[in-house]
Amino acid sequence: MDGLDIDAALFFSQPTSYFVLDNRIPEKVRELIYEAENSRKSNYLVGASACLRKAIYEMLEHEKSIVKNPKTGYADYQASIKSLKEKFTNVASELFDALGHTQEMASDNVHEGSWEAWDSPKLRFIIELTKATLHEMYVVPEERKERLGLLGQMKSAFSNSKNQTENIEEKEDVK
Repeated sequence: MDGLDIDAALFFSQPTSYFVLDNRIPEKVRELIYEAENSRKSNYLVGASACLRKAIYEMLEHEKSIVKNPKTGYADYQASIKSLKEKFTNVASELFDALGHTQEMASDNVHEGSWEAWDSPKLRFIIELTKATLHEMYVVPEERKERLGLLGQMKSAFSNSKNQTENIEEKEDVK
């Protein structure tokens, strides 16, 4: 067994989901989403739903979109999601509408055990929906900026080469 490196022979990986979380999504939110996914994989539905709700709260806090209920002083989830929806007008409003129902689906039903149809695949769907929303909020706009920047550079390079060609042609016409 000398010379056998068992650690090199082992490969550890975490299966990827459809939406891999990009580094442009705030770190606190990413970590909580990963924790929600891992809890769900272990069928810890209460823990997974708590992490998911906390991730959404952290996102709202990061975006300074938390709206407090004037009577209770606590965050008003629906009003906060509406505020976020108004801030991110380029994101499909249906994603925020669905996100607005996450609290209902991932809170009372799981913690009170009142919804017998609740299971891991349904929670996975809600997690993926949240990840899709995060992707649309943080990744797509940055990718759009990058593409527009590249297009601007290409246009500038094209304009410069066209101007140089015209200058050369003008000089040849003068001769």
